[in-house]
Amino acid sequence: MMWVIVFVAIALGGLAMLACFAIWLWRKTTALFNEVEQLTGLVGELGTLVGQIGLLTEGEDFQEFHSVAKDGDGNTPVTDVSLSHGQAT
Repeated sequence: MMWVIVFVAIALGGLAMLACFAIWLWRKTTALFNEVEQLTGLVGELGTLVGQIGLLTEGEDFQEFHSVAKDGDGNTPVTDVSLSHGQAT
């Protein structure tokens, strides 16, 4: 009869460990999904910011920028734009 009590105690201990592991795994999974959701929001925000920058490429936009970036005469292209002085040289 003693061996039955030992096996029941082992089975109950195993079930308790299984329940604890399931709760731990549920909490970790929830935390992971919250982090993924936050990361997705940050990636969307980063995409919006990058879209607002509007980088120039070697296409029509670049040619348009190059033709606009001339000095006061309208002939010589601006080669150095200094932000610290506020004047193009």
